[in-house]
Amino acid sequence: MFEETKYCAELSKKLLLEMLSDGYSSKSIDHHISYIYNSLTKFCTERFEGEYSIQAGKDYMTLIQMKNLSKDQTALNKNSVERLNHALNGDFHWRPGNQQLKPYATSCYDSIIADYERYLIRTGKTNTNVRNHIHSLSRFFVYIESIGIMDIFKIKVDHVYERFIAANNKQGFHKTMKMFFSYAYKYGLTENDISRWIPTVPGHKPVPSVYTLSEIGTILGSINRNTLIGKRNYCIILLAAKLGIRSCDITVFMAE
Repeated sequence: MFEETKYCAELSKKLLLEMLSDGYSSKSIDHHISYIYNSLTKFCTERFEGEYSIQAGKDYMTLIQMKNLSKDQTALNKNSVERLNHALNGDFHWRPGNQQLKPYATSCYDSIIADYERYLIRTGKTNTNVRNHIHSLSRFFVYIESIGIMDIFKIKVDHVYERFIAANNKQGFHKTMKMFFSYAYKYGLTENDISRWIPTVPGHKPVPSVYTLSEIGTILGSINRNTLIGKRNYCIILLAAKLGIRSCDITVFMAE
């Protein structure tokens, strides 16, 4: 049974904190959810002396539907009210849509995975982060079992490397395996520290913000100045390279 009422401001504040622990991004909460709960708190203050109830949520949604908001905005308000309804009864982890979490892949290593999951939770990682790691790890152990390795001590670097090559998300696989095998070595589950030999993923190299004189000369030399557009482009690059004028100022100058 739902509790009858709670102060809306206190209830929504606690709910937002729990959403952060469940893996919702702070940006999403600040830009979307917080705005709705501030509006709902104001609504409850004006009409229900600051207290939230199931009826208050219904009345609020009636007001929202009269505003002719977009379908997405209406759904977001509806989900936010539903979260508060569950929070009234102490359930601060309700999610819209399908509430059935995807089960982990099973293997003979399930007890090791369960211990590792509890370890990750104790380190303070969010539930979403933990589940992502465990899903990836459990799929790896299914593969290990499929090639006849039933003892974690018999897992070699080559086995991890084979799965790394096959992984779609190599960066995520690297992070998951490195974390797990560091843990495994630390707590005596493996004889060697396999995490030291897991392949790394080359990072993205950004476009340099500074060019050499030779590179600038190459850029200028590549522009065809036999056309009006080419002459214009050459002038733009020259202004930026020689005088350090910002692109926005060059735009204004060229427009004049």
